[in-house]
Amino acid sequence: MTGADADAVQHAHVERIAALDTALAPQAELRPDAGTWYGSVRADGSRGVGLATTTQVAEDAPAATFRALREHRLRGRVAGPDVRGVLGELLDRWGSEVQGETARAAGGAPSTDDVLAVTWPSRDVEAVAALLDRGFRPTEVLAVRAERPEPRGGRARRPAEGVRVRDAGPQDVAVAAALQLAELGYDALVGSARLRPATARTVAGAIEHAIVRPGTTVLLAEIDGRPVGVVGVDHPGIASEASRALAYDHVAYVVVLHVDARARGRGVGRALVDAALEAVRPDLGRDGGSTAASALHHGVLNPLSSPFWARAGFRPALTSWERPTALPWAPVSAAHPRLVP
Repeated sequence: MTGADADAVQHAHVERIAALDTALAPQAELRPDAGTWYGSVRADGSRGVGLATTTQVAEDAPAATFRALREHRLRGRVAGPDVRGVLGELLDRWGSEVQGETARAAGGAPSTDDVLAVTWPSRDVEAVAALLDRGFRPTEVLAVRAERPEPRGGRARRPAEGVRVRDAGPQDVAVAAALQLAELGYDALVGSARLRPATARTVAGAIEHAIVRPGTTVLLAEIDGRPVGVVGVDHPGIASEASRALAYDHVAYVVVLHVDARARGRGVGRALVDAALEAVRPDLGRDGGSTAASALHHGVLNPLSSPFWARAGFRPALTSWERPTALPWAPVSAAHPRLVP
């Protein structure tokens, strides 16, 4: 595939995704010199290009709580009538090569902290089928809710009975960190977080920094003076993965939300979210031509997060997928619509 052909694929991919989801910013152009380059052309004219990279983080790094220590990532762009088929070919070539190299390097026993990773627009369901066919599992989504710069209007929500929401201060670092650790522990059970020996220390440090940093709001919820929930939100202007991925002028990012299990069902979570988003509303843009959104990441398989955020008006925009390299790779035939055990 020539450079001009690859450019045409990327342009067609951007146009196709824009038609599927206007909330997403155009994906960055892939450059062959930035990693291992893959290309695929099918008889029906479907075409795809992919850029593969491998990154590794130390076990005590903050990022290690949210990803595998060794991550092989494919960034793909596909176009044509058979999105599922052409992406499948890219995945088969990349996945089988990476897993073969990983198994040889590990003496046949790859680490469970070594994964294949793909992030893909959630509404591109033909591509989703190709990932499912090959044993990838969804781990988390970037969810988004469009916001109006001015208050939404109408009757304001009544605060939850008996729930008090207040700003967190330096004296609250320990309790806020404990609440976030509980959230991470729950997410680890469903595969979207990983508890490490250094997680407690890094979480406490991040909370301490967030409480005093301009541009971040951290709030605690209390019932009868007892802390039962925490929320943290970055105001627009703080660079984040969400602000780069979304097609909005102003993006507020909810960093954490957790409610103690004993206090669930009393409106604590919604009270925290409402208060946090009200705090960032003045920074969501004051001119009539600007666009604004709130965003967050949550675990796909978390049975609490998905329904909660959907009720609050958030919907998936980008989905992260993983597949441990310890699993043997089994390419899927184009004639075989789904992988059947």
